[in-house]
Amino acid sequence: GRARFLRPKMFLSATPRSWMLLTRTSSYNTMLHRFSLFNFSASTEEPVDFEKMDEKSYHKMLNYKAESKVWRKKMDEWQIPLKKKQLRRERKLERESQFVPPAEEQQLFVVHDPSKP
Repeated sequence: GRARFLRPKMFLSATPRSWMLLTRTSSYNTMLHRFSLFNFSASTEEPVDFEKMDEKSYHKMLNYKAESKVWRKKMDEWQIPLKKKQLRRERKLERESQFVPPAEEQQLFVVHDPSKP
């Protein structure tokens, strides 16, 4: 019906079937990144220590960087609720640390004056 025209295929849920639509071949990624290895320092992410990185994670990173922004956004979507949860927890801890328990009310001993109602 009409539903398939409402959004492009890029925004499908991240299932293996949609990965086939969204991913590129690793050889293409390698070719693409042979010339852009030194561009990582310009990115907003934390700097990469290539000495400590093993080959598998290195190629994984290259392939990730080569993908489109839409694909990367879709793949990183799971981190958003996690980050929100972390921030909520921090706010809760801050609230609890600032909480001052109310002082106990002193019970006053009231003597009833019979002349007053």
